[in-house]
Amino acid sequence: MPKWAYILIAVGVIIALIAIFIISFIAYRRTPAPKGCENVRPDPEFCPACQKASCPFFAEFHEEDKTKDKGEKQ
Repeated sequence: MPKWAYILIAVGVIIALIAIFIISFIAYRRTPAPKGCENVRPDPEFCPACQKASCPFFAEFHEEDKTKDKGEKQ
C-alpha cells in the first residue's frame, strides 16, 4: 500500500474522532436534566468537608479558607 494511503487513512480517522467528539458534546449540552434534578443545591453539611477544587460549588463553601491563607501569607 502506498505511503499516501496510510496518510489518508490517518487523516480520516482523526476527522472521524473529532466529529464523534463534537456530536457527543453537542448532544450532552442539549440533554435536559432529569426530573427532580433541575434545581439541585449542594448539601451544606457535607460540602465544606469536600476538597475537590474542580467542583463548581467549591468556592461557595471554601471562601473562608482562602481568606485564612491570605492572612497567613501577609
